[in-house]
Amino acid sequence: MADTPINGNAPTLVVLQLTGANDYLNTVVPYTNPLYYDNRPTLHIAPEQVLPIDDKVGFHPHMQTIKRLYDAGKVAIIHGIGYPNPNYSHFRSMDIWDTCEPDKVSTEGWLGKVVRDLDPQAENVLTAVNFGRGLPRALALSGVPVASVAQLDTYGVLTTSLGQRARRLWRRSRACTAAATAEKRCCAIWGRPAWMRRRAPTSYALP
Repeated sequence: MADTPINGNAPTLVVLQLTGANDYLNTVVPYTNPLYYDNRPTLHIAPEQVLPIDDKVGFHPHMQTIKRLYDAGKVAIIHGIGYPNPNYSHFRSMDIWDTCEPDKVSTEGWLGKVVRDLDPQAENVLTAVNFGRGLPRALALSGVPVASVAQLDTYGVLTTSLGQRARRLWRRSRACTAAATAEKRCCAIWGRPAWMRRRAPTSYALP
């Protein structure tokens, strides 16, 4: 993302993920290409219904709002996004889509990496905000906080003092999670030592 302010504000990247499926040829329609109609005798958009972009392609007729944004210079279209030697497995393809790692299996989401670069100290939980139930894998990355909003009408931002306390709690819980993970690994390999059995419960109270 560029750091140059736009109208006095820092730029905001908005990612709309159509997870289910998207028929690109019926989204940006090659309405003057006869091969489109030859190969889609029943599953095509009629030329008179297309919202023309130029003399080759046009938007689906239900995309009037996107067309207005495009005409205003606020939408760009990039054709042919992909990678060499594409994998035809749906599940592996989704892995690649979410991690941008076509040559290896990764657990780090590409958007999570962007958030880490923007906020390397994880100081702002609102660097990235997800709208929808569940955290998309593209945003998942260990140590990167992401606010996830299931219902916008019930969402709010804490005041400064409460926000600072919430960040302290989040950091403490992250440290406790790391310690518990290390303990489980130790117990799985060596068994549970006596000092762990005698340990007092961890306190999670805020200072």
